[in-house]
Amino acid sequence: MADKGKVALITGVGIGSGLMYLFDPVLGRRRRALVRGKAKQVKRSSLRIAKSVDKSARQLAGRTQGMLRQVQTLSARIAS
Repeated sequence: MADKGKVALITGVGIGSGLMYLFDPVLGRRRRALVRGKAKQVKRSSLRIAKSVDKSARQLAGRTQGMLRQVQTLSARIAS
């Protein structure tokens, strides 16, 4: 039970420190803008990666279907 209390205390201190850092009256606005910019950058990068993975998956599916058709064609020729 004491471990949960320590974890809660450390979590509270961390959250409080983060809020103080972001809402500092002198530099808080700049820090929030930096965080917002980084978040947008991560979002754009994630979307770009997702599109690339989707494109690769579609290409792989098309190639696999093509190879399957070739195997079916060759099997039909051998069987006849």
